[in-house]
Amino acid sequence: MNLRRLRYFLGTAAEGSISRAAQSYGIAQPALTRQIQLLEADIGAQLFERSPRGLRLTDTGQFLKDALELPLSEIETALRSARSYSTQIKASLTIGMPPSISELFGQRVIARLRAELPNIALRIVEADSSKLALDLSRRLIDTAVLVSIIPEQRVSRAQVLTEPLMLVGAPNSQPFAKSEVTVQDLENTPLILPSGPSGLRINLERAAEAAGIKIAPVMEVDSIELTKRLVAEGAVCTILPERAYRSEAERGELTGIPVIEPRLTQPVLWAVKPDWRLPRAVYNAVERVVIEEWYEAVTSGAWPAEWVFDFSILSIPFAKAIVKG
Repeated sequence: MNLRRLRYFLGTAAEGSISRAAQSYGIAQPALTRQIQLLEADIGAQLFERSPRGLRLTDTGQFLKDALELPLSEIETALRSARSYSTQIKASLTIGMPPSISELFGQRVIARLRAELPNIALRIVEADSSKLALDLSRRLIDTAVLVSIIPEQRVSRAQVLTEPLMLVGAPNSQPFAKSEVTVQDLENTPLILPSGPSGLRINLERAAEAAGIKIAPVMEVDSIELTKRLVAEGAVCTILPERAYRSEAERGELTGIPVIEPRLTQPVLWAVKPDWRLPRAVYNAVERVVIEEWYEAVTSGAWPAEWVFDFSILSIPFAKAIVKG
């Protein structure tokens, strides 16, 4: 059973409201709703029912709340105690993330690292994946999240996710009369794309080559935010992962459809610089926080992607629990 899911249940029961509980935990309301639904599916019973005053626990929900509060508190105390010795070790840590991933994922990771490893001097670097991969090989940063870019061989790395890439544009523009497009359709679609060796551009060019076509963008823009504003005007489209335009989609400003034949995706990797000399306890704690938050972002639906990371290669208890599950 997912401990965080149980925490979310208790927090929602205490607040009596999904929206207030989601705000308290700093997650999106649909993501919290999904976690409650998954818990109900695990148990096989409804935990909440709606009332004029908000959410009310069912009899099953009340029983679960009463049964959970003390043991869950004791488990969390035990976990904090087990982690305490690693927090005494002083170290520095520089994490690199592409801006769109930092916006989605960075705040959660930073908050937990600061809470659980207060003696770490933490630095976050935002840059595109090509620069981050170079900085890793030059030992200028310690770890990084990389999109589509495979660093040089001496940089340790593992693929964590596969993200579907979508054709994105204004909801009423012509390409979105269909539910999906092929890679060949992109040859005649006016596209804004990033310039240079960006991960997205590399993936798209590989897919175009496999389909026997060439894709020439009408414009190159290296800012995702500017690209989205231009695309929302309706004359052009772009290629993005769903996480990068979800807010605009919820506001009805942008929409996206899958690109198929071949299915257009991009890998997301966790990479560590060569010869990183860090106390093992600290590295394990950093790895645990990053992987837990990453897994939570994906399983909650906050990060639309397919989880492909092999948990069996990790020694942390969280990973062992997932493998057994």
